[in-house]
Formats: sequence, structure tokens, C-alpha cells
Amino acid sequence: MSARGIVIVGTGGSARETLVLLRDIQRATPGVWEFRGFVAPHEPEPGLIERLGARFLGDPTAALGNNPDATNWCFVVGIGNPLYRRTMDVTMSGLGLEATTLVHPTALIGDDVTVGAGTTICAHSVLTTNVRIG
Repeated sequence: MSARGIVIVGTGGSARETLVLLRDIQRATPGVWEFRGFVAPHEPEPGLIERLGARFLGDPTAALGNNPDATNWCFVVGIGNPLYRRTMDVTMSGLGLEATTLVHPTALIGDDVTVGAGTTICAHSVLTTNVRIG
């Protein structure tokens, strides 16, 4: 199985924290994800993305249009504001990408927990019973 391309939507603090989560997952299970870069409607403050060793691909429509294999990529929204988060989810899905779920290797997920597409569960989270998210 080859690694699947993934982009993070957003460039703020939540998006950069999502990259840390993704890298932790990559260390625990190599070969699952290939991080392609960040996409967002606005360019980030200079240096924020580069010092993480990552790329800013640009506006989602343009960035994905410039990458022929982008239709096979997944995305995760790294935006905290629910309105912007929903808007970008609709935008990315409209471009043909699939929302994916990221669960940190240290998270504890109980048997009676449902985790929906597009959910991110960070390090040391505990979801015990009767929980529905995503």
C-alpha cells in the first residue's frame, strides 16, 4: 500500500498543530500518509510554514488544479472557527477531495464511541463511552 496524499486546510495555529498530530501518526504508522502541504485562501505570515519544513500550496482551487494527482488526496481542516471550518470543508469536498480522520496514537477511544469523517483527535485525548463526534 502506498502513502496517500493529504493536505491541511488552514495555516493558523490549529492547522500547524494538526501537522504535529499528522507527523506523530506518520512516526507511529509509516507509509500511511504523505503530507503535501497547507492550503488556504490567504497566504500565511512569512516563515510560519517554512520553519516547520512544510510548504504552502496556495489557494485550494489553484493549488489542487496545479497538481494532477490531487484528486486522490485527502484533506483535514485545521481551522478552529466552526463557520470557516464548515466553509472550507464544503470547498474541499466540492473539489473532489475526501475528508479524513486523524487520531493520535496516544488517544484512548472506547468501544461505544463513533468518530466521523473529518475529525481530529489530539494526543492524550480520552473518549470513553456514548460519544459521537464528527
